[in-house]
Amino acid sequence: NAPTATTMAAVFRMPIRRTESAPKFNGRTESLNEFLDQYEDLADQAALNGQDRIKGLIRYLSANNKELWAGVPQAQQGDFDAFITAVKVMYPGCEGDRCFTLMDLHTLSRNQSTGAMRSQIELGDYFCEYIRVLQYLMAKSRIGEIERNHIFLEGAQNSTSNLCCLFCGAFEHFLSCCREKNTYINAGKCMVHPHMQKIVLPDGNWIPGRPGDSTMKERLDRHYAKQMKEVQPNQSINVGKSARFDGMDIPSGTRTHPGPASKQSKEVPPVASTSSSSSSSNTANITNPLSTMPSSNQYRYSYPLEDKNADKHILEHILDMTISIPIREILAISPDVHKVFCDQTTTKHITVGTVSVNELLSQPELEEWMRGYDEVRLRSNDGKVIADHYMPLRCVHMTTFGGRVLTCMLDQGAEVVVMPEVVWKMLSVGMCSDYCLNMESVNMSKDATLGVIENVPLDFGGGPMYFQVQVMKHTNFDILLGRPFFKLTSCHTSDLPDGEQDIFLTDPN
Repeated sequence: NAPTATTMAAVFRMPIRRTESAPKFNGRTESLNEFLDQYEDLADQAALNGQDRIKGLIRYLSANNKELWAGVPQAQQGDFDAFITAVKVMYPGCEGDRCFTLMDLHTLSRNQSTGAMRSQIELGDYFCEYIRVLQYLMAKSRIGEIERNHIFLEGAQNSTSNLCCLFCGAFEHFLSCCREKNTYINAGKCMVHPHMQKIVLPDGNWIPGRPGDSTMKERLDRHYAKQMKEVQPNQSINVGKSARFDGMDIPSGTRTHPGPASKQSKEVPPVASTSSSSSSSNTANITNPLSTMPSSNQYRYSYPLEDKNADKHILEHILDMTISIPIREILAISPDVHKVFCDQTTTKHITVGTVSVNELLSQPELEEWMRGYDEVRLRSNDGKVIADHYMPLRCVHMTTFGGRVLTCMLDQGAEVVVMPEVVWKMLSVGMCSDYCLNMESVNMSKDATLGVIENVPLDFGGGPMYFQVQVMKHTNFDILLGRPFFKLTSCHTSDLPDGEQDIFLTDPN
């Protein structure tokens, strides 16, 4: 019989941590599944099962993640599938359709805008990372074309400033050295904002148009060309030394400024204008409307009992008066007389040449408006209008991540904006647990927040506004809008007798 040769299969060993063939996890949600797939392939080859399979996985983690994953209760039970399920709960969005959110795109753009791009390679890296997140959002119809371009340009603004001039588009110089910019500033077409150091219109507003479509110079030219088209045929823009009203040229220097001794406005001489479409000259008398405006109020000191001849009259009465009690003692023992005497003799600052009108609150229009709410008013037995025992809180609806509609409660007494934990999990966004607050209720009870969600977009119908939202364990509302909301939006409320409330919001962006 021929001898039989026995071959021993080589034992597969797991790669050492941090080597090239070892699985790596950077702690981010999007790389979790890839890390688990690589490890499971290696674990199958090494025939790891149960508790050994769990310990081998934890060995490839960083120090922070190792402590986090080892603290999961399923890590000590030996069931690898149950352990993986518990781990994935800590990384919302690692499975299903919630891989990326619009906040991820904003975060990528914001982080990129903080550092300058010094080469096209860095610009290409940013573009690839941006497209990777954008493709998912576009496939789910969670972002529009205008918004995606605007967010990309916000992150690439440092790169564009390094490639060309933002004002005129030339590649030979930078924005700070642009002669075209200085020419437009000297002409009064734009200015540098004193606080933000940005090019804005003379009134402080942003230059109309989208930054990615054209240069600042082109957008300014379109803006002023549009203004010229909107001017009526019988009007013109006041430029230089003259103005034009109803076809008549009026010099702006015809206004006279009276000196300190003169309080009257001088009459403006007539101004004649010749029409070019007629051979005969038509003369019209035009009074400068500025000259008919009343001069600023002049003041002098006066009081109700003022009388130029009072000193003589008092002297005559004193000479004819017989009194045994000094007036000083009468005023000392009578506070009421003292008060009236002071009111009548105190010098007051009054206006000269004005008319005082006291407006009564009981106007017919106001009374008629109030009668429209008689049916909803609560009255006492004697007919007086009294307040209700309670009134429900007012709420508004808004949209946030992924177009979700939430109900927000208005509360001027709250110092923060709050949402419950269940809403945070539904939105599947990141939360910073380093910034927690202790909330104290009106009944002196205290609760600690779980963390804060930064820059949460809340859209009330006029575009997103961004808030810092604290997360609490349990609440009876979707979102509570506290004082930060009222401050950011300059919120103005108008309450009506029937319990309705009108809210006026201002978008600071």
